[in-house]
Parts: sequence; C-alpha cells; structure tokens
Amino acid sequence: PEGGEVFGMMNGRYSSNGQPNIDNYLKSHAGEPIDVSRQLFRRNIRYPALTIGITIQPVDLQRLMGNEYFKGRGLIARFLYSMPKSIVGHRVYEAPEIPTELTTAYRNLLTELLEIPFGNDDHSDISPHFLRLSNEAITRDREFYDWLEPQLKESGELGDITDWAGKLHGASLRIAGLLHMAKHVYETSPWEKLIDAETVSNAVKVGRYLIPHAQAAYAEMGADKTLDDARYVLAKIKSKVLKQFTKRDLLRVARRFNKASEAEPALKLLQEKNYIRQVRAPNSNSNSRLIYEGNPLFLYES
Repeated sequence: PEGGEVFGMMNGRYSSNGQPNIDNYLKSHAGEPIDVSRQLFRRNIRYPALTIGITIQPVDLQRLMGNEYFKGRGLIARFLYSMPKSIVGHRVYEAPEIPTELTTAYRNLLTELLEIPFGNDDHSDISPHFLRLSNEAITRDREFYDWLEPQLKESGELGDITDWAGKLHGASLRIAGLLHMAKHVYETSPWEKLIDAETVSNAVKVGRYLIPHAQAAYAEMGADKTLDDARYVLAKIKSKVLKQFTKRDLLRVARRFNKASEAEPALKLLQEKNYIRQVRAPNSNSNSRLIYEGNPLFLYES
C-alpha cells in the first residue's frame, strides 16, 4: 500500500555499505540472469521475473524523481503510472461492496495464471514459454510503433519523458501477452496460440491510457512551488467559476497568497498552458488591475 519501504530498500537502507543497489530490480524487469556470489552461498536465477504494484503518495513520487541514481539507471522509466482523479469531497457514506462473483472470478483467474507450468529448454531446464503474434497482430503493433516513435523527438509530444515513453512500445507488448494469457488460461497450452489483433489493439488502448498519466506523474515528481500554486489557483478558479477576475479578486478566494506578487508566477504558468488569458489591461500602472479570463473549456469541465 505504500512505496517508502520498497524505495528505501532500493536506496540501500539495509545494505552493509548504505549504497543503493537496484541491479536485481533492473535485471528482473528485463529477464536477465542474476548471479549472486557470497562466501557462504551462491545463487543463480536464469529467468528472473518481478512484479511491483504499489499505491504511493505524491510526496513519494517527488522523492523518487529527486533520486538522480534511480533516474540515471532507468528505474523510474520502468514503472507504469496511473494517476486517477481524487474522489475526496465526493465520497459516499455507504460505498457499494465489490460483488462476490466478481471477487471470486478475479481470484480464480489469478490462481490459474500463477499455476501455469514452466516451460523447458533443450537441456530440460526450466525456461519461459514464448508468445508470438499473428500477422494481423504484428500489423496493429507496427501501427502503434509508427505512431509512437515520432512523439519521442525533442519537439514531440513525449519529448520531455523519452526515458519512459521509449519503453512504452515494449510495455504494450508485455500487456498484450498478459491479456492473451488471461483470455486463454483455461485452455490447453495457451502459450502455443498466436496473440491476435484484437488483443494487441486492447493492449495499445492501455498504452495510450498510460501516456497522460505518466506525464502527470512526471510533473508531480518534478513539481515545484510554482506548479503547486498553479494547481491551487486552478482549483479556486473552477470552484468559484471565475469567468473574469483581477488579482485582487483572486486574493479574496486564494488565501494562500498574502499579496498579489506571490501569485504572479502561478498566473504566468497558467497563461502559458492556456487555462487563463489576459483579456484587457486598463490604463493603470497597478498590476492588480489586470483582468484575466478563465478558459471556458476548463471552467465547465465535469
């Protein structure tokens, strides 16, 4: 439920020299062999696999991004992020329970997936099963790749998160594999079936869903005071439906700021992002008399 302990271990909390060591995490993500040699024992894992699922607070995201070692080694880029909209303020006293049949079906599915037998290589050693795409699925996958790659240019939509976005195509294929096995897990030898085009299309939908969430996560991880203030101002503008307002009007509802100059960096950022605009400036030397207009697409967004 929290990521502090996990990232603390990665950062060397329990290591003898206190230095971070994430090699095993990176190798498990890529499926590269892990060879551990100590005085008293030796361990070799030929096909490591690790799943990490955590729900963490924004402050943990900020600490994660602030760790240059994690960032430089590509650890941050290996996570898939989901930043759902907060329901605080809209929760109900008696939330509906998850239907029993849904819980049972989910548990049974996961159990079946975990009980899939290992494969064997030419030497009768344990090895993974290999999944393959149908020709139609390859076409769908190529279409996604051809769309995604130009976005990674410096001027592209994902140019500022290329470390993460550069792994998205591979992540979507992994998701396709998971969807394929979940779809056919109750059949004999599901790994022998080709992954079909529909499954790849569904995986691509998940991949496209992840993009704005990764952008939001990276923004959260790199958040500074100006960004935090801008979000605060946005919330006030929307809650009060401020179609037009001056800085003085803003100070009446945004009690975080003691004077207009403190809000200026946030207002400038919101103008750059087209959430607000300056519509007219009366003949006055006082900045407090500048008038701003809220973007109606944002103001009336549900």
